[in-house]
Amino acid sequence: MKEEKDYLPLEFKGNAKEYFKIYIVNLFLSIITLGIYSAWAKVRKNRYLYSNTYMEGSSFEYTANPVNILKGRLLVVGAYALFIVFSDILHLPIISMIIALSFVVIVPYLIHLAFKFRLRYVKYRGINFSYQNKTSNFYKFYILNIILLNIVTLGLAGPHNLNKYFHLFLNGAHFSNKKFEYEGKSWPFYKMWLKVYGITLIFPIFFILAGFFGVTLPDGGQSLSTYLKGLDKDSTVIIIGIFLSIFYCVFILIIMSLAGVYYAMQSNYIYKETDILDVEFKSEYNPFKMGYIYASNIVAIFFSFGLLGAWATIRLQRYKTENFYHTPIGDLQLQRISNNQASSLGEESSEFFDMDLG
Repeated sequence: MKEEKDYLPLEFKGNAKEYFKIYIVNLFLSIITLGIYSAWAKVRKNRYLYSNTYMEGSSFEYTANPVNILKGRLLVVGAYALFIVFSDILHLPIISMIIALSFVVIVPYLIHLAFKFRLRYVKYRGINFSYQNKTSNFYKFYILNIILLNIVTLGLAGPHNLNKYFHLFLNGAHFSNKKFEYEGKSWPFYKMWLKVYGITLIFPIFFILAGFFGVTLPDGGQSLSTYLKGLDKDSTVIIIGIFLSIFYCVFILIIMSLAGVYYAMQSNYIYKETDILDVEFKSEYNPFKMGYIYASNIVAIFFSFGLLGAWATIRLQRYKTENFYHTPIGDLQLQRISNNQASSLGEESSEFFDMDLG
């Protein structure tokens, strides 16, 4: 049991008006370049958000090169294009299968590179974060957890595997020469899944039963199913179309709300179980407020045709940042380190991929 300590909040100094200028340029250029500019858009977005996030008076830095991100995206798109060409155009299933299987085989390697990429280009007080782990550990996780354990348990190992995923990522993360430690257990993930996914499964059943049997209409107090029987075919199709449209809209909003609820619960647990030497972390995200922010952001973006995207981004970032806490950093005897440099091939390859996970 960790002793009670004084916690300090992070501070976010960004604002929607300032970020909107970056957002609208990113959106416009990404559209007219058919997505090519999206690599630069991501870097500009992250640089703004990181530079406006402060810990004990110092901001973070994001130093990734957009050209390297673009290379990775072009490589992925190129591989997918080859698969489509050999599969659907040239009708050579054997070659297309080889391409697909080759990608499956290198997935753990790519995930490892992605972890390194995500941390290597983030700095605090001039010191880089880094990721140090063996590629073999990713293959073990991929084969034993993602494939075998999911097959044996028919997918019920999902929460356990998610916890192992965070162990794999967080226990390999470093700041300077200091290693992060994550000690989370699997059972809390099962409780979170039961709460969130139980509601997700119950809602469609409830909505359909209520719509067809429980909801009465003003015209004679009939249920919807009874009312539809008295209509001609065209009118029935229109009514059902309206009903399904409402169902999908409400369902999407509920899914987004539940995503926010789950994110809050998961983050609160993960941060509580993570530390680096004497520095401890915690977040105090309200699950229902996070769910409301997720859902209302979607509504705002949709009805503004994307123009409120900047406002939604800043709103969410501010809530996440200002409800995240840490104990005082103090003197960690920070020093620049070589991050256990990999081979030049590994370093160059990692710069090809920008595959952020979660």
